[in-house]
Amino acid sequence: MKSNNPVDTWDYQLTFSIWKNKGLSIIPNVNLITNIGFGEMAVHTKNPNNIYANIKNRPILPIIYLDKVSRCKKADKRYYNLFIKRISFLKIIKKIIVILNLKNIKKDD
Repeated sequence: MKSNNPVDTWDYQLTFSIWKNKGLSIIPNVNLITNIGFGEMAVHTKNPNNIYANIKNRPILPIIYLDKVSRCKKADKRYYNLFIKRISFLKIIKKIIVILNLKNIKKDD
């Protein structure tokens, strides 16, 4: 049995995988990209006036290499307050459950 409403996202799966495997991720201190995919033809970002549509990017140079990689609780707290806290935890859990259910449905085919 296939789902008629497939999940069209990658961020929840990536976040879940990192958490499940006790992984770390790197988040730069500056924006490194420009999203040019805003507009009527876009899949998710239709509004060109969205606050994320015109974020200026900056160079990351110089790149600093560390001898040791470790968790930075201050950065985790900042990321949580800026992004995760805005999304209800239950919403994330519901998305993960949907994703896991879709994978089970595909296995049954």
